[in-house]
Amino acid sequence: FETVALVAKELNISVDAAIFPDMVNQTVSKTVVDFFAGKSEAEIEKYIALCKQAEAFQKDE
Repeated sequence: FETVALVAKELNISVDAAIFPDMVNQTVSKTVVDFFAGKSEAEIEKYIALCKQAEAFQKDE
């Protein structure tokens, strides 16, 4: 971990960006990251689909 932290510091990026390069962390709160941590991609997709449905229902009201 210390090596990753040193590399991230040298490159002026966050440790999360060094460990999870595909994750957009500037727009995702820590709460969201913590919630989805450890969940499979399929499980995450189900949650996202559920949120999209809820958003669609709110727009219909």
